Amino acid sequence: MTKFSIDSENRLIITETVKKSFPQEEGSTLKAKAIYDKALYNLSRGKVLEKTALEGEWSLTEEYNLSFRSSVSDSIFAGKTFIVYGEIESVSGNSLNFRARTSDPELALKACSLQLRGKWQADKDNRLTFLISKTGSAYDILTFQGAWQVNKNNEVIFTHKRSYLKTKTKQNNLLVFKGFWELGEKKLVYRLEKSEDSFFAFKAALESKDLT
Repeated sequence: MTKFSIDSENRLIITETVKKSFPQEEGSTLKAKAIYDKALYNLSRGKVLEKTALEGEWSLTEEYNLSFRSSVSDSIFAGKTFIVYGEIESVSGNSLNFRARTSDPELALKACSLQLRGKWQADKDNRLTFLISKTGSAYDILTFQGAWQVNKNNEVIFTHKRSYLKTKTKQNNLLVFKGFWELGEKKLVYRLEKSEDSFFAFKAALESKDLT
């Protein structure tokens, strides 16, 4: 069984459950920790949870699934691209929450929630983007190509279509961004709540300062 998760540095963590026989010495316990110093293990069942932390690049597919390309050179996962299928569950000031359904056919993945950390911005074309924090000052950028609008509560609503192969149907998925507006002469700024560095600064020609 394989499980995906994301650590505080937005690395992809792959945890694999394997069965392993451990050598025994008379009068001593199983030396599992000495053999697998990076593994979590359950000696009573003879199982080992081997965890691998992968550096790499995150992106979005056209269907808004998560894609991760490993850049680790000294691993069996070197250069491998993982597509994690599912949907974006929710967003907050400094995170994107993704509900994984299935994954690479080579891996057996249970449904799980993944949280990417970073900040939200708008690009030069007024598209919503999520900048995934990396070590240092680098970011991976997820660009949201669908439409966004302002609802009656002055929240930013992003809409994108998803296709579901099993049912052969398409569905509109909505993401709701909560925050507050600031009006300038040439820019319209939407600051996300509970965040100091996430905001959408839209280029705009304002006819009125009344958003109601």
